[in-house]
Amino acid sequence: MRKGILYITLVFLSFSSCEKIDDERFQPFIAQEEGKIMNDWGFIANFHDASFSITNANQISYTITLRDTATAVLEENKINSAGFIIRQNADDKNDNIIPAQMIRIEDVIVFEATIPGCSFDTNYTITPYVGSGDKSYKGRDISIRKSREDLIPKLDQMYYFLEMSSNAHTITAIIQTKELIDNFTFSFAGKTKEATKENDRFSADFDLNELEGGQKYSGIILNASNSLGNVKGTIPYEVVIRNYDSNSRFCIQNESDGPHNDYFTIGGINWAKGNLICENGLWRIDKNPLGTPLYTQNSSFVQFFSFGNTSGLIDLFPTNEQVAIMPETITGDSRYDVVTANIGKGWRLPSYEESCILAYSTSQQITYDGILFYPIQTRDRMFYSSTPVTLKNIPEDGLFLPTSGLITQSYNGSQFNFGTIGAYMTGTKAFGIDDDLWIMSFWLNNSYGWPLFFVSNLEDSARNGGFYGYWRATTMKYKVRPVFSLN
Repeated sequence: MRKGILYITLVFLSFSSCEKIDDERFQPFIAQEEGKIMNDWGFIANFHDASFSITNANQISYTITLRDTATAVLEENKINSAGFIIRQNADDKNDNIIPAQMIRIEDVIVFEATIPGCSFDTNYTITPYVGSGDKSYKGRDISIRKSREDLIPKLDQMYYFLEMSSNAHTITAIIQTKELIDNFTFSFAGKTKEATKENDRFSADFDLNELEGGQKYSGIILNASNSLGNVKGTIPYEVVIRNYDSNSRFCIQNESDGPHNDYFTIGGINWAKGNLICENGLWRIDKNPLGTPLYTQNSSFVQFFSFGNTSGLIDLFPTNEQVAIMPETITGDSRYDVVTANIGKGWRLPSYEESCILAYSTSQQITYDGILFYPIQTRDRMFYSSTPVTLKNIPEDGLFLPTSGLITQSYNGSQFNFGTIGAYMTGTKAFGIDDDLWIMSFWLNNSYGWPLFFVSNLEDSARNGGFYGYWRATTMKYKVRPVFSLN
């Protein structure tokens, strides 16, 4: 008779050998090469890991669930039993044999057994086994001892993250944990929600459109409990809900003329869906909205550009004299505008005013990779959050600017602050100063609050804008996010 092979894997606690015991039901096992006769049983058993979880508890006792996942290669189903042997201490000679349920899914066998009524502060020695007929093979012992305190939920056993949905106004709080939890709630802005559970994850959605304007909301409170106790914690998240300011010249309601393949409209401005790049001499707009993850640029791939330079040469920085003769605004001027000179057909650098409209006509959310601008959802609601979240998807009408850093001459032309700072060029000089220009700049983990930018403005920084910095035109290179206009 040809014999098959069984491989058994138990999850988490390592077994490496078989113990010799006096119980005649358990026979010694000698593994041989695959394809040869193994022994009279007709299978190889190879215990790797065992898993157990606490699936229930009260003030008196708790329940252990043991699990064994096995991969089997058998021509005949020789395995007809599996389970666990339970002893309350090492000297206990009375075996309590708990048979396991066996489920076969193609070549995978799952063994699972539940042990209720386990006493607190008691040592349990658990030994897995598999059997064929009246013979069994035993793995190495598992030791379990739990107190009541052990089973109260603990924050240091929980992991959280925040996610923004593709509609750009729903924040999802997510906790992942293996703790024993019967009830889980999240609370934010005065609203408490029962968590949805999926495997080891608990989550709840909060719609920012439901929040009152003119306020700041901080902290998502979690409350996890079972019959032995509970724990509370706070997920850091802060959002400012501001009302639309119709008196500001930078607040413009979204006016879109429909979907386009290469741009979308925010605040009446047509923004490209990607950054300007030059690859092997070919100028184009990057189709990847997250940006190309390139830490340094080279002559065959250019993605940082200096003010007034249309060549894209990586070692060329303009001098003070060269910048001085340029007009105050180079936007759309093919002599100095790197977008117009190389892409043309209505594409150009954004102006200072257009960059201000972007900031003050949109809601904004910092992420781990950059910043998302998205149109105002209702007329009197704008959302601003400097707490990094994970984007589930970039909204179709949202503008995402990656934190790609910048190139500085003082760092020998190397990329500076990749993943921390976003710095995007405009076509406008700052204050008429020869070697400064307005840029769209932001950074992660800033402590300055709303808005999420360096504060500086041509007029009233407290009212009309002032989120964009003015940085050097002669010693730095920046990313470029083009705009489209037929004017």
